Amino acid sequence: GSSGSSGVVEFTTCPDKPGIPVKPSVKGKIHSHSFKITWDPPKDNGGATINKYVVEMAEGSNGNKWEMIYSGATREHLCDRLNPGCFYRLRVYCISDGGQSAVSESLLVQTPAVSGPSSG
Repeated sequence: GSSGSSGVVEFTTCPDKPGIPVKPSVKGKIHSHSFKITWDPPKDNGGATINKYVVEMAEGSNGNKWEMIYSGATREHLCDRLNPGCFYRLRVYCISDGGQSAVSESLLVQTPAVSGPSSG
């Protein structure tokens, strides 16, 4: 004989952690005390919506003391209160329900030095 069919079972796979966001780039002009960066989402979001992006910045051309300077959903950030004539490294990662991505390649930016007497 044959038995009755079993009940229907539904499975939902868990999302994977998202891919690495695209390396950030400068948007607009680099000023001596500020510049704006923008970045693109990863090609693979791991099957879940990206909830937020985190931008980290390190001072110096090979600085490795990373500090979080932004956390949020938009894909651009104004880096301000910077020193003229200094190098800054920036990198970004993203977070979804599937977890946290690896960090992007870092962007190296040099702020222009201020010429002449500074008025402040």
